[in-house]
Amino acid sequence: MTTPAHRRGVAVRLVPEGSLLQADRLPDGIYRVGPLARLNVADRCGTPEADKELDEYRQRLGRVVQSGFHYHYARLVEATYALERMKQLLEDPAILATKVRARAGVNSPEGVGIIEAPAAPSSTTTG
Repeated sequence: MTTPAHRRGVAVRLVPEGSLLQADRLPDGIYRVGPLARLNVADRCGTPEADKELDEYRQRLGRVVQSGFHYHYARLVEATYALERMKQLLEDPAILATKVRARAGVNSPEGVGIIEAPAAPSSTTTG
């Protein structure tokens, strides 16, 4: 059985004194989650207009953007992708298919999850 990343020494929980903020920290510093982080690691968004917006975003700001000031810009790029992708899905005739059931089984009795939350990343374990 494995333990969560922050218990194995890969990441540690950082709680600044007098703050409600909790952030997992990698050995070389705090890491970001959310739209800014996703655009920093993505090669492309996957839809034509969103990819154009991502290219313009990178021309203006560079490949890796660290300033929290640009979170809203990153959200706009992601929103463009989401709207384009919704349109693609809604125009696909398969969206009305009646055979949509999928069968799945247990892959592992244990899991680790990290989710973006308004205050800070939150992690949990099962198993």
